[in-house]
Amino acid sequence: MTVQERMTQLSEFLRQRRSCMFEEIFERDRTRSEVVVTFLALLEMTRVHMTRIFQNESVGALYVHYALLDADAASEEGGSAT
Repeated sequence: MTVQERMTQLSEFLRQRRSCMFEEIFERDRTRSEVVVTFLALLEMTRVHMTRIFQNESVGALYVHYALLDADAASEEGGSAT
């Protein structure tokens, strides 16, 4: 599987859930190479602002948020104001 293919899968997963715990992203990965591809896909998605990774507490759990849903909502709100 390529990084781009995994990005597509993660997008579909996060579009349905909106956000999840970081660990949940890796639940389906069985091999080390799958974990690496998933991690690289998540890094790329975060770099291009598709996702946001955050932590509520300094030693708390990490969360992944699908940021494209926020962008879609903002553009719809902006479009309805005109």
